[in-house]
Amino acid sequence: MVVANVTGLITGINHDFDDMLGVVITRRQVPVKYLDAVNFPNGNPDADPTQEAVSRYVVEEMTEETFEQVTYTLATPIDCDNAIIPARTILADVCQWQYRGVGCGYDGPPVADERDNPTTDPAKDKCSHRRSGCRFRYPRPEPMPISSFPGSQKVS
Repeated sequence: MVVANVTGLITGINHDFDDMLGVVITRRQVPVKYLDAVNFPNGNPDADPTQEAVSRYVVEEMTEETFEQVTYTLATPIDCDNAIIPARTILADVCQWQYRGVGCGYDGPPVADERDNPTTDPAKDKCSHRRSGCRFRYPRPEPMPISSFPGSQKVS
């Protein structure tokens, strides 16, 4: 993150507050369509302050300080709080279970091939390793034993 420092204000803040290490920075992104009406000459009927994506970062390091600007290195909170995550690859859309294995647990008849095309042929019965393939084998309201992390593609 780069911040203007032409008045020296940021230099003073860095001096008084340990280069701002550990400070939480909140970034709010609002699509143009939902900006407040004051941003448009004729108003904005779609203005909606709740349509925002909020991201939080922590100042990890002040990397450069000049008379014109100060540069900080930011990290996500999970990088800073000693969080322990699974010791395997985290994939949002790919199931990692072996088809018909212990984690998968499916032992029913052939349903679909590796491209989710319906089949009753045992030789073509393969899993696509996607949510759609799992849903073929575990129709609603059955819970799916899928081994993926759908929430990992979300931006915090």
